[in-house]
Amino acid sequence: EALAADCHDRGIRLIVDLVVNHTGVDHPWFKEAAAALAGGLESPYIDYYNFSQDSAAGHPVPGADGWYYEGRFGPHMPDLNLDSAAVRGEIASIIAFWQACGADGFRLDATTSYYTGAAQKNAAFIAWVTETARQTDPNCYIVGECWADGPTILSLYEGGADSLFNFPLSDSGGVLVQAALSGQGAAVARVMASWHEALCAVSPDIVDAPFLTNHDQARARGMLRSDMDAMKAAAMLYLLLPGRPFVYYGEELGLSGSGRDENKRQPMLWGGDAADTCAPFPETDQKQRLKEGANEQDADPDSLLNWYRQLIALRAAAPELNGGPGLTALETGYDGVCAFVRGDVAVLINVSRTETAAPDLSALNGFTEIGRVGGSGEWGILPPMSCCVMRRSPD
Repeated sequence: EALAADCHDRGIRLIVDLVVNHTGVDHPWFKEAAAALAGGLESPYIDYYNFSQDSAAGHPVPGADGWYYEGRFGPHMPDLNLDSAAVRGEIASIIAFWQACGADGFRLDATTSYYTGAAQKNAAFIAWVTETARQTDPNCYIVGECWADGPTILSLYEGGADSLFNFPLSDSGGVLVQAALSGQGAAVARVMASWHEALCAVSPDIVDAPFLTNHDQARARGMLRSDMDAMKAAAMLYLLLPGRPFVYYGEELGLSGSGRDENKRQPMLWGGDAADTCAPFPETDQKQRLKEGANEQDADPDSLLNWYRQLIALRAAAPELNGGPGLTALETGYDGVCAFVRGDVAVLINVSRTETAAPDLSALNGFTEIGRVGGSGEWGILPPMSCCVMRRSPD
């Protein structure tokens, strides 16, 4: 409640993670259900989970011979029976509880696993969650984790969530990392134009959610080979795309981590002094490669942190980049430049290490530059590793 109040005082909306596909194996619901099965007793909590006497159904129930339960993420996470009216009643109460505490939205965990392999049922459940949340708060923002390919993500958008994380764009194989490493930014504009066309065909209200990495993926620093130019290039690309970009904590500093989950979720590095940072998880088996934390980077105008701040400020100057789908890729004649128009706003991003000299920008006649990051230049000329945003001049 205190966090929500402080966020709201600063004009920040707070999103809470909503994990409803499963509980922990030590949850009271599961423990009571398992005990009832073991004793041959009745319990309303048996219907809360997907129990079966078919061994192919999953994991053996402790103490209950011949009974098994579904747990797609492992025996420590039994899946809930989302067809149960009682379970849905519990979920509705959980949503209302967090909204009463000040939550403005929810991140839906594991949306492809609500009903494994059943995209239509998953979309229907997302629709139920969304409708339930908006009965209390019509402006409640819903973003879902759909770690899947483009067609699956598009099918789940039928559930009416505001956003689904753009997983095909992320990680080491995504076009963002590849463009940042190769200096070939034009491919990003082409990919995004096609993706936004597909989003528009589903709904004009969809808000794309581009991101670079998350808590389940190796840190961007490693994918980008600890190359500061590559890290800054990737930041330019995803922070200036239409939609609502998500930054994984520490990405703006260059935190490292790969392999086991604990390595990817190491503590935020506030300062180089150990007293400024929490101890890592005991299971962490990698040392943090970043040595300059937020305090040091705050004082360095060339730091990655201040690069992110400049890009976020530039994005804020063009609110047209927020909201529903739609962009048109521009061909500048330079493979290094990601260029697109969205409504009355144009974005030019040079992720190459060379200057673009007088690219073909005839499509931008009548546009005026409103800001840039990464050096100054004449109209239409982008220094290496720089970007600018333009707006169509009023007639």
